[in-house]
Amino acid sequence: MFNKKLFLLILCSSLLVLIAGLTSELSLGDEVFHYRIAKDIFNAGRRVAFDPLYGSGNPPGYSYI
Repeated sequence: MFNKKLFLLILCSSLLVLIAGLTSELSLGDEVFHYRIAKDIFNAGRRVAFDPLYGSGNPPGYSYI
């Protein structure tokens, strides 16, 4: 009896999260940052200290900390 209630609660919660995710507006957060740092590390073959797009980590540059 308890297992059925627990299963039903988990199923309803999962469906609620799925519906909220499918119907919400798409937005980007840190994904762009992680993509750029991974791409820069791959291209350089080593860990980079700043985004090479700017030439330095000083303003207006962007340091990878």
